[in-house]
Amino acid sequence: MADAGTARLERTAARHLAAHADSLHAIDASWGSRSFELADGLVVLQGTGLYVNRALALGLVDAVGPADVDELERASAAAGVPASVDVVPATDADLVSLLTARGYAPSGEVSVMTWPIDAPTIEADPAIEVHPIAPDELPRWQDVSSAAWEHTTPAARRASDAYVAAAHATDGERLMLALDADTGRPLGCASLIVRDGLATLGGMSTLPADRGRGVQRALVAERLRLAAVAKCDLATVTAVLGGPSERNLLRLGFQRQYVKATWTRP
Repeated sequence: MADAGTARLERTAARHLAAHADSLHAIDASWGSRSFELADGLVVLQGTGLYVNRALALGLVDAVGPADVDELERASAAAGVPASVDVVPATDADLVSLLTARGYAPSGEVSVMTWPIDAPTIEADPAIEVHPIAPDELPRWQDVSSAAWEHTTPAARRASDAYVAAAHATDGERLMLALDADTGRPLGCASLIVRDGLATLGGMSTLPADRGRGVQRALVAERLRLAAVAKCDLATVTAVLGGPSERNLLRLGFQRQYVKATWTRP
């Protein structure tokens, strides 16, 4: 059984991603996005070409049996995506054995990090301003995000724009822009999710020409400030294990809690 901290992080993230899938379905049903409960977790299927198609927070509290995995595989096949499950160190060992027996294997890993809101604040360069976007700034955020993540193909841009539009429409999520204080030119972007007292920092990216000038630091500092205003007690963020974003966040003082792997059936 998972400790309370792990269960909170994983289940809060799962609930928000399920709400995001509902928003995406309402905006554009052609993606076929859906979510449903499975055992003690949730399955979020955003659709082919999108970023979240897997079971979340599964096997943290209750046992998960073959029939549950059968249901996941049927739903994934219907959505046109491979069946996948997030696995953390606290995931039930019997579920990991079941996945292994069915041919699942790790397909990617992220570091799950936290920051206590009562920790000392992070000082950022005053030459970089960060603010939540206005209602009419969604296209601007989409442009910055696509350029920063280098989504160059029409398919990648369509997926990115759809994902961001759904985030903008989901309760508890705010999109932020980092701007040059002198010129107002966009430098990068990020999101802040506030749910059940937990602040989740997501979507952070910097335009290639502006990397190395403290944009990520400014985005993190402002979101932590807003999380404190919202009376959150903890902030969390995930980043590719060993990647530059993880290294930056660890240098700022975030603490790695565990590594989460996505297990996928080929």
